Amino acid sequence: MDNGGSRDTWPVMHDEALQRSVLSSLARQLASGILVVDARTRQPLMQNPQMERICGPIVLEQGVPVPAWVGYHPDGSSYSPEEWPLARGLRGEKVEPQEIEIVRPNGERVMVRMSAEPILDEGGELCLVVVTGLDVTGQRRTYASRRFLADASTLLASTQDPVDTLRNIARLAVPILADWCTIELLDESGAIQRVAVEHIDSRKARAAEELSHRHPLDPDSETGVAKVIRSRTAELHDEIHPETLNEVAESPAHQKLLMELGIRSMMIVPLVARDRALGAISFVSAESGRQYSSGDLEVAEELASRAALAIENSRLVDQSRAASEAKSDFLAVMSHELRTPLTAIIGYAELFQLGVPEPVTQRQHDQAERIEVSARHLLQIIEEILTLVTLDSGEAKVRYEKVPVAELLRRAFNIIEPMARSKGFPLLVRLPDESHVINSDPDKVLQILLNLLSNAVKFTEMGDVRLAADVEGDTVVFSVSDSGIGLEEENVRKIFEPFWQVERPITRRAGGTGLGLTICRRLSDLLGAQLAVDSRAGAGSTFTIRLPLES
Repeated sequence: MDNGGSRDTWPVMHDEALQRSVLSSLARQLASGILVVDARTRQPLMQNPQMERICGPIVLEQGVPVPAWVGYHPDGSSYSPEEWPLARGLRGEKVEPQEIEIVRPNGERVMVRMSAEPILDEGGELCLVVVTGLDVTGQRRTYASRRFLADASTLLASTQDPVDTLRNIARLAVPILADWCTIELLDESGAIQRVAVEHIDSRKARAAEELSHRHPLDPDSETGVAKVIRSRTAELHDEIHPETLNEVAESPAHQKLLMELGIRSMMIVPLVARDRALGAISFVSAESGRQYSSGDLEVAEELASRAALAIENSRLVDQSRAASEAKSDFLAVMSHELRTPLTAIIGYAELFQLGVPEPVTQRQHDQAERIEVSARHLLQIIEEILTLVTLDSGEAKVRYEKVPVAELLRRAFNIIEPMARSKGFPLLVRLPDESHVINSDPDKVLQILLNLLSNAVKFTEMGDVRLAADVEGDTVVFSVSDSGIGLEEENVRKIFEPFWQVERPITRRAGGTGLGLTICRRLSDLLGAQLAVDSRAGAGSTFTIRLPLES
């Protein structure tokens, strides 16, 4: 047949072997598992590698082909040979996608979504059954993690006692995130105190408590909890071998206790709030055989962040109640009472958008998204109020550190550049010589730069935003310039006042709290820096911060 030279015409595959080869190649490239069984002989005709990874090889059990690995219903009961989607498909039944928990020989549990489709021949007789499977473990863990964090936020809002808060968190983490969980706090003397121990096995919880009494944590240790608290950097140990435990054991008795706990995998996450290390949370996998991943670490870090902030808020509330100024007391208490429920609202709104506990319509998704956006805006206001309260109360401390000026500019650029790009204009940066160094609090300097850059991007519709640092004698001058709306002369003097905003349409569109520049001024005063602004209506604004160079 003449195809007219068309490149869109596919060759007819009369060769059965060729057909099988093509189908097998396609099956190997699919993300889903595919199994095809001959309904007459009950023998597998094709099983791609994905399906074998999902449910193992196919075996005959009581004359019925079933996966070799054990499957479980949501209620915990195991699948009988007749209940598997494949067996039901061989009876001519079409099986809609259903989730099955499969336990692999190594003890690992995976969640699989499986379905079965019977295929009839020209005479209406059942000839084939096609089974599909998809590993949804990661998706389910995402759902579980979001729900866990939402529940944690609700729990954090239920008490203002820091120790009770942490004990509740440890109870929640076991067994959802860990087989056992320990939480340590720094006391006023700098010693590390264990305040919570939870284990799925009460006997081993007592063993862990005994371990802490017999071998108290050394705050100067170069490993484990002490190291994490000091560095304020989380550690992920995806697999812990016996020799690792031997290295940290202080004695044969200590080693014996460690071995009894059966540690397989571990995460240690610092509790840090407002530049202060408060302690650490340790999540340990043992009996379950779970091996922690970077995704698990992200959940643990988010939990630790919320817990640390709740602890700090509790302490701030106590301090504010003893303060002489009623305004600070009111703001601190109200901010604490509002923040944690808002975090829970955001978490549940995210779950709703993901279709948990059940699928949602597009309209419902959009409504949940609006709830999340509004809650995050209110949360921003509360966070900035808390920052102001801390600065005004005199509790904020400067953590001096020598840092290259160019490094600070690069960090600020990397965070804000995507925001500028999304609005269709560039963020330009001019870096100074790498040798220029300041001795200041890098986190607070960065916070000032980020607030100024964020404002510049928000109030610029076209043109560009520029970030630079120039050396003038023994001083470095950071500058943030924009081609935005600018300010009238009478308004320049007002911009550092709390909650003050220009009443313009672009201001309403851009949003904001009216506290960002106030915080910049307070932080600048704390650092001994000079913050100034040069602005003209319709011609943009330039903010400058002056800090002494390290000689």
